[in-house]
Amino acid sequence: MSGRTLLAGAKVIDISPNTSQFLLGYPHVNRMIAGVHDPIYASALALECGGKAIAQCATDICCITRETTAIVREKVGRATGLAPEAIVITATHTHSAPNVREPVFDYSDKTVPIPDPQYLAVFNDGISRAIIEAWNARVPAQIAFG
Repeated sequence: MSGRTLLAGAKVIDISPNTSQFLLGYPHVNRMIAGVHDPIYASALALECGGKAIAQCATDICCITRETTAIVREKVGRATGLAPEAIVITATHTHSAPNVREPVFDYSDKTVPIPDPQYLAVFNDGISRAIIEAWNARVPAQIAFG
């Protein structure tokens, strides 16, 4: 590795709601969370090597908005020094997780409510915490395959 040390850290945060939420994924179908069958997570990985650093967080949610990306990048950047473009947030695209976005396809569908602001704050904070904690957990690591 040319004398460079790879640093890696990972963290998983449970971002399951603790209140009833609308389940996004099926237009015109009113589905509310009755309880948590399987937790939903924000799973982060932070890597640094040779003066370059990145962080990625996968979320068990339908989609990620530009607003969430901006909020998380700003908060994580302040806490870690990571550049905004070095922070990537992805979604597994499940159709059985809370709504975290305004309607984008069909504003006439009155079944889909706007996101719950309280859950959205928990969601954004969970992603931020996962990335920050992954960053703070970095230790020397090796990449291998077999």
